[in-house]
Amino acid sequence: MKEFFALRKKAIYNFLKDFLNRRAPELAAVNPMGTSVADRLLGYSREGKMIRGGLAALGQGLFSGNVDREADKLGSVMELFQSALLIHDDIMDRDPLRRGNPAMHVQFTEDLKNDRAFDPERTGESLGICVGDIAFFLGYEILSSIQAHYTVLGKLMTLCSREMAGVGLGQMQDIRAGVLPEPPAEDEVISLYVHKTGRYTFSLPLMAGALLGGADDRSLGILSRLGEHLGVIFQIRDDELGLFGNQQEIGKPVGTDLNEGKQTIFYVKLLNRLSEAERNQVVRLVGAPKVSPGDITFVRKKLEQTGVLEEVETLLQAYQSRILSEIDRLPSDYPDFLSILTSFAEYNFSRKV
Repeated sequence: MKEFFALRKKAIYNFLKDFLNRRAPELAAVNPMGTSVADRLLGYSREGKMIRGGLAALGQGLFSGNVDREADKLGSVMELFQSALLIHDDIMDRDPLRRGNPAMHVQFTEDLKNDRAFDPERTGESLGICVGDIAFFLGYEILSSIQAHYTVLGKLMTLCSREMAGVGLGQMQDIRAGVLPEPPAEDEVISLYVHKTGRYTFSLPLMAGALLGGADDRSLGILSRLGEHLGVIFQIRDDELGLFGNQQEIGKPVGTDLNEGKQTIFYVKLLNRLSEAERNQVVRLVGAPKVSPGDITFVRKKLEQTGVLEEVETLLQAYQSRILSEIDRLPSDYPDFLSILTSFAEYNFSRKV
């Protein structure tokens, strides 16, 4: 499994490098920042695992038995979409770090400070938004160039557009939930996980790749559900790492989900199990300018003492069972690719970073 994704990352990066190097002079012809945009997007993509791009290739392999250059082009589209979403997400969440490095808007802010510009923070955010927008459109440019039957290409365009719109709505739900006085219900949190993470991270690349491989509608439906289940597990593990990981591993300070007001399954379940005084103590952390190590320790202990950690683990196991059942239903004739998918599901369930 690791070898498959490592090979796909190399192929996707090489395609992106060639593509952005070709586009850089045209972007620079608009204004000199074009070269910087191309360079920064390439560097930004390089630092990621490129899992979404690899899943697009896996989707093709499940139904064709091989991975070709068109799948790597499709993987590049997924990675540019991912870069765009992360750039915008960091601005909305006021995250200064991404993958252990300064977030895109912070990079621009520092450049502006060096140039002695007025209002560098706000302007850096604005420039970051623009780079995210450019990444989306570059992704669609690559998507339009994929060599496939026009009906397949049309389905790919529609699928990507619908899923990106869904992510936008999921992000709106997340932002709004973070500023309301009452936490959402647990099923609302799961819905958020599905639409903000699961579908675009897993359902979209698997379904898009499967379209290239010739999958039928029934198979696409299985991959759609499979991706949603993978996404719920992925996001819960991400929330868990945000509380129990360390900055070196997760690439951002531990506890930022709390002071950003993230309505995680851990937070919602915990509030329902605390005394009024303890509940108030946790609630005050939401949106706080800074969360101290002591605050994190308190939340960790309460998650363990109240049984929330154990309950969430049981929930994760239930979703993992659903995933394995969906894999068993996939009408694929290529056991090697099915094995990679199963191994990936196991990695997603047990990941520590």
